[in-house]
Amino acid sequence: MNQIAFGNGHDFVTHLGCKLLAWSQGTCEVSLEIQPHLLNMSGFVHGGIIMSVLDITCGRAGCWVPPGEPARYSATISFTSNFLHGCREGSILIKAFRQPGGTSIYSSRGEVYDHSGTLLAVGVGAYKYRVKSSPNNSSPNSGLTI
Repeated sequence: MNQIAFGNGHDFVTHLGCKLLAWSQGTCEVSLEIQPHLLNMSGFVHGGIIMSVLDITCGRAGCWVPPGEPARYSATISFTSNFLHGCREGSILIKAFRQPGGTSIYSSRGEVYDHSGTLLAVGVGAYKYRVKSSPNNSSPNSGLTI
């Protein structure tokens, strides 16, 4: 898949190394290469990293707009995750899906897989659409952050 612009170059998404792989109405896919600084003391990807990227991807699943439309942003209201397996190397793939319903508040569910396809974690979040508060007036499908 081709990489799509993601993050603004100096935000948390960029700092983690997230790569936006696919983004369309109600779905989002993000990858993250495992780096030593993302590991916990046991040598596995830190649960906080997995939860953060899962939350980011789930939020983004509800924010896609067609090119030319005003950008859409959201804030997390709540997020719950369950960790199933650990990962030490390679990359992780995060897939998220916006659930039907809601015009100001929506929910998304997401899944995290390792490079061999093993399900590592699942999560569900509730999000509220918001007005972007940054002075940066990005186009809707480039450089967005939650």
